[in-house]
Amino acid sequence: MAKLEVEARARLKAIMEAIREAKEARDKAREAMAEAEAEWEATLEEAEATATADLEARRKAEAEAELEAEAEAEFAKARARVKAELEAIRKAEREAIRKAWFEAELKAVREVQEEFKAALAEAEARIELKAAKAEAEVEAELQTALAEAEEARAKAEAEAKTKAGVDAGISASMPFGRRLQVVVGGALVYSCTTDANCPDTLPFCNVVAGLCDSR
Repeated sequence: MAKLEVEARARLKAIMEAIREAKEARDKAREAMAEAEAEWEATLEEAEATATADLEARRKAEAEAELEAEAEAEFAKARARVKAELEAIRKAEREAIRKAWFEAELKAVREVQEEFKAALAEAEARIELKAAKAEAEVEAELQTALAEAEEARAKAEAEAKTKAGVDAGISASMPFGRRLQVVVGGALVYSCTTDANCPDTLPFCNVVAGLCDSR
């Protein structure tokens, strides 16, 4: 009987120990589950916060990009409008300058034409005024020049005849390459060289040898 009681107490003790260990294991499991749940909650909150921040950043970036695109579009429109206005202003200025230049040129041309007409009329009047006088003066000068030329020719012929008749050997004996110039009254009337022209015109060179200046 005592043995059975001892065994029963031992089994009860073992059962109680197993129950205690089971409770401890349960408590540890609960603690682990609580820690895991807390960690999961923290991870979930962090993930939600990160996702929320990413979403907010994406929305902000999209909004900024949209605003930037709108700003670029507005800027492009404004630039095109300003460019068109500037081009219109430049065109108007060019037209005004061209018109003013054309009017100034036309005015200048008309003034020049008027001045030319006046100068032409004055010149024609002067020409007509001097024509008769000039004609008489020219005729008188022409007659004087002809008379002087005839007198000079007669004088030259007389001088040539006076200095003619020199020995023909003077010109013929000159070395080849010498140049002869016939000067009458200070004017050159003939020139020849002993190796070219003189053989063909030897009689003439001999006759006027006294008038030749050999160089």
